[in-house]
Order: sequence, then structure tokens, then C-alpha cells
Amino acid sequence: MKDRDTLLELYNIVLDSAKEKGLKITLSALETIRNNFGKHSDIYYRRRLSVCRMLIKFHLPIDNELLDVIVVTSLCHHLPGDVVPETQGSFVHDICEKDARISEIYGVLKQISYADLSYYERLTTNKYALLIRLTERGVLVESLYDWSSIEAKVFISQTKESFFPLCIYTKENYPEFRAAATILMEKTRNLIAANDALLGRFDEIENALRSEIIFLKEENAALRAMISRMK
Repeated sequence: MKDRDTLLELYNIVLDSAKEKGLKITLSALETIRNNFGKHSDIYYRRRLSVCRMLIKFHLPIDNELLDVIVVTSLCHHLPGDVVPETQGSFVHDICEKDARISEIYGVLKQISYADLSYYERLTTNKYALLIRLTERGVLVESLYDWSSIEAKVFISQTKESFFPLCIYTKENYPEFRAAATILMEKTRNLIAANDALLGRFDEIENALRSEIIFLKEENAALRAMISRMK
């Protein structure tokens, strides 16, 4: 119940912001998304809505029509398959039909692969897809503490290898997104630094336990040998 309350609260925040800014396409998409709550894990919707909220809170120096395009694409491009099947007349098809820019951005984003570094290079062909992907990463890093140490290390490695360079690229090439890229980069760097410290402590404890296990095994073997000689 607590998770659902959190999801509804987040939904209402994005809904109110979309109403305030007159994001008509986003508002129509939000209604469909709301009707699908409960059909899948809330995490699908929380992450998408969190990205929308962050994009709006950046106060990008762009008109609301373009903001609408960016926000609705970020909302719809990575939802569960049966919510947005890519067939004519479906939800995502209808959304893409509303503005050619949505279809173009969506076309880049649907080639999703966090591990494929060439994908990150392809993001530079569309600055709006790039902004959405960077924002998604900025949201995803917030759940870093919920992952296993191995998953966290892989994520951190990928982030350092691709996310940070793309933030720098964005700051250097797209002045309108410079502030957003700076916020995302600093936020992610701080969270990773804190997690690195925790992982370092975890590794120390793990190594100490392994050493103790080896010692106990050796001690056990010595005791077994002593008992064997006594027989």
C-alpha cells in the first residue's frame, strides 16, 4: 500500500505540472498510464514518472510544446509491452502520430541497451533522446543501494565509461541542456562516490570473512589429523 501511495503521489505531481504547463500530449498519455496501474510492478511506472518529473523540474529554456514532446516520449518509450504494443492504432503508435519529433526520438530510444556502448554513441544523433537517456540514468542511480555489490559495480563501471562522457558532450554541444547535464553529472557522481565507499567497506568485510574461513578450514584439518594419529 505504501508503494502504491508513493506511485499515486508521484503521478499527481507530474499530472499537476503537465496541466500547469499545458502539456496536452503528456496529459492524454498520463490518463492511459493511470488506467494500467496495478497490471505490472509499480517500479515500471515510478521510474517513468520520476524521469518526467525531473525533466520538468530542469526548467529547460525551451517552449512548452517541445517540452511536451520530450516528456511524453520519456513516459511512453519503455513501458511494459502490453501497455504500449507497437502496432497501428495502439497507444504508442497514436502518441507517435501526434508529432513527428516524438516518433524520431522514440526510434532512437527503442534501441535500448545499457551495456552497448555503441548505443551511447548513437544517442549523439538526437539531442532529445540523449537528454532523456541521461535523465533515466540519473533516476536509475537512485536505486543503486538496492542492488547486489556485483550489479552495483557493473553499473558504476558503465556509468563512468559512458554516462559521464555523454554529460560532458551534452554540456559542450547543447547550451540549452548544459544546466541539466551538470545537475545529472554531479548527482550521479555523489551517489556513486557514496556507494563506492560502502562497496569498499563490504569488500573489506568479505575479505576478512574469507580469511577467517580459510583459517578455520586449516584448523579443522589439523584437528582431524591429530584425531587420526590418536586412533
